[in-house]
Amino acid sequence: MIETYAARWEFEVTAAVETGWPTNVILRVKRGDTPLIFKTGMPNPELFTEIYTLARWRGRPGCVGYVEADEAVGVVLLEQVEPGTMLRSAADRTDEVITLFHDVPLKASDEDIERLPKYAQWLSGAFERYTTAPAALPAFNEYIDTANRLSGNLLAVQDLLIHGDLHHENILLGESGWIAIDPKGVIGSAEIETGRFMHNFIGDETDLTDGAAVRDILLSRARMISQANQLDEGAVLAAGFVDLVLGTTWFINDGDEPNAASRNILPVYLPLVADQAR
Repeated sequence: MIETYAARWEFEVTAAVETGWPTNVILRVKRGDTPLIFKTGMPNPELFTEIYTLARWRGRPGCVGYVEADEAVGVVLLEQVEPGTMLRSAADRTDEVITLFHDVPLKASDEDIERLPKYAQWLSGAFERYTTAPAALPAFNEYIDTANRLSGNLLAVQDLLIHGDLHHENILLGESGWIAIDPKGVIGSAEIETGRFMHNFIGDETDLTDGAAVRDILLSRARMISQANQLDEGAVLAAGFVDLVLGTTWFINDGDEPNAASRNILPVYLPLVADQAR
């Protein structure tokens, strides 16, 4: 396959990119003097919604540049973001990327709504499969109940095509600023777009067993995101809780134990959003 597209799109492979996901193939390539990224993987719905979303992003500030794709096969050619530093390794510059939560989502078209999953469907699908609270999180039934109640307000209007996975490893430093990569492509709301960022990689900043420090980070992130994007601070806080419960439910449904982040953050997070859920 790679040889076919190298000939069709006139590029040469220069190096493979370590992805951590055996189902994905990402290659550094060159078309003339222009460095690009060739990406493909095992055919699955997420690959196709990603490529669709990348095409919708074309020319959008703050979004990785789309060059060409064969959506039916699941291959795409993208700009190579250089130097490509992950925000996760430059956390002291987080304030520089916060406006991406405003720049990346776009008004969903009728075709977007028809072709892409809705975040509410992610929730209902995960929660309907869930059966029993794990021993490591005996209060998980309460977390799901709270997330369900919070999501009603957060998803009262789902009219945006959002990234759906906009966290510290999917934001890279480019020559013109910070760039979002690897969208899931899902229909949701402006507040929901912030959720993944709210709860990810808190362990990079503090010991997860330090509940007071975890609480301070959650509140600080919600304040910073809401002020920079004219969003309600409580809604941003709630979006992070809902998304963390969703991710944890996916783990449980797959037969895995909740990770350290879920075990330590959720008990701290619940009191911060409990009043909103009443």
